[in-house]
Amino acid sequence: MCFVNFFRLNKSRFLIVILFAISSCAKESDDIRNILPTASFTIEETKLYSGQEISFIDYSSDQDGEIVGWEWDFGDDNVSEEQNPVHVYNAEGEYTVTLQVQDNDNGIDLLSKKIVVLPAVNNSSLRIKIMTFNVHRGESASGVFNLDAIADVIKAHDPDYVALQEVDLNTVRNGKIDMAKVLGEKTNMNYCFGRAIYYQEGEYGNAILSKNNIDSEDNFVLPSINEERAALRISSKLAGSQSFSFVSTHLDYGEDNNSNTARINAAKRINDEFAINEIPAIIAGDFNDTPASECIAVLKEKWNFADTNNNPTFPSTNPVKKIDYIAFYPASRWTVVDVKVINTSASDHNPLLLTVDFNKVN
Repeated sequence: MCFVNFFRLNKSRFLIVILFAISSCAKESDDIRNILPTASFTIEETKLYSGQEISFIDYSSDQDGEIVGWEWDFGDDNVSEEQNPVHVYNAEGEYTVTLQVQDNDNGIDLLSKKIVVLPAVNNSSLRIKIMTFNVHRGESASGVFNLDAIADVIKAHDPDYVALQEVDLNTVRNGKIDMAKVLGEKTNMNYCFGRAIYYQEGEYGNAILSKNNIDSEDNFVLPSINEERAALRISSKLAGSQSFSFVSTHLDYGEDNNSNTARINAAKRINDEFAINEIPAIIAGDFNDTPASECIAVLKEKWNFADTNNNPTFPSTNPVKKIDYIAFYPASRWTVVDVKVINTSASDHNPLLLTVDFNKVN
């Protein structure tokens, strides 16, 4: 701020003070401070492995100009001046990554983050865990709405991907909440939702949780007769940039002939849409049919089912019926390591958990 404080000045002294004040104001105007840039970045991959390409994405900004320079230090004696570099760590361990940015007025800022690089994955396969869980619109087996209980089941078994069914989005009955978002936040996983029907001022359908990035998502309407049904598909990359499709679905209910026909037609559409061109895929969900049904027989034309023992999943308090499944395609790309039903009262269904090796193709 420019100001002049004077008392009892004669004319000549007054002129000197005024000139000094004008000179000072001009100097301050010339020295208007540059607003420094803000360094910011993220890492595209969720799990980091040695020997894997890791993408660093710059999100830096400058309020009064532009970023003109980037200096990355990856913490392993390697550096880069690219804006969005790709780097490979040759050994596992904890590293400090630092980004320094410079704006067009020579202002600088820097940001450091610690990352953990895991041991290199097996060259021929990658082990992942898949869960399917009908969450009964957030209600426990006793009818109590409790998303914490559902999230606790998921966290306790640490799956990489979760197929969810009976998920509400902004419905009146559940207080207008986004269940997929809440469960994603509680489990620290990425999430997406696919509508089957509009319901109580909101939507109702399937969801997916993923530890890895969700690269794309699409929702498919399936044949049904009692209630509209859908299949939600994502594309996701595993370590080493291996991509696959993961599908969450909930087929129509009912034991009459028309309902059976609807499920058979839904199975045919699933085969046509998701089991094609040898693209690796896993489908999981509540199929509302038993292992000996024609619906399951149609799916088995393309898919291999993980739980060959057909362990019952419903109802959760006393399971007597298997209607929840995980299946994979093509058979050559997947090797089952373990599959089990998880006993819980967090929903009226028990979740199914699959540990599977994804077999890479060189």
